[in-house]
Amino acid sequence: MPSTKQAAPEKPLRGSLMSVRSLVELRSVSLDQLSDVRHVSALAYRAYAGPLLAEDQVDALVELVRSPEYSEQILAANSVGAWIDGHLCGIAGWSPAGNAGAGAKLIGVCVDPLFGRLGIGRRLVAATEMRARRAGFTQLTARVPANAAPFFERVGYLGSSQGVWITPAGVSVPVFHMRKGVSKPTRQADQHHTLPVPSIDEADTTRVH
Repeated sequence: MPSTKQAAPEKPLRGSLMSVRSLVELRSVSLDQLSDVRHVSALAYRAYAGPLLAEDQVDALVELVRSPEYSEQILAANSVGAWIDGHLCGIAGWSPAGNAGAGAKLIGVCVDPLFGRLGIGRRLVAATEMRARRAGFTQLTARVPANAAPFFERVGYLGSSQGVWITPAGVSVPVFHMRKGVSKPTRQADQHHTLPVPSIDEADTTRVH
């Protein structure tokens, strides 16, 4: 008679996760990686925003990612990518907010769904914030889809308002406006920051809207 005893559920292998995390390499994104950036961004929109948005809204976001305008935005941003064994698995960038003040905005923050819950997004945001801080910015903002708001709250951002963003295709997408105040880095913090930080004139890349 076959046994009816059920197998015990598999437990997460903490050691394996730590091993994968140790393989993550952060570095600037270049023109040669634009195709990978668009691919990861489209995957992230479909996987994370898809369950909360209508199909036409998700399609509009993916269409934006594949547009020449998006590529120009990526190349104009000061961005960093996360790689595991040569595979781009996340992006984040920033640019001045355009008000001639101390504000900068995060751009293009996303993580490949296959590499979620490994702390990659948190590391990318921290590295991007450091770059903005080194450039003299002490106020950071982000315009994000509803699905991303809880993540930004976990890394210290506060929701300032909710609104609607009109995509280039004319589709309305609900968004949250997030903000965070940061201090300029100290010399000690600089010594512990291992990611090379180029000047804001160097070509980097990224992704939030």
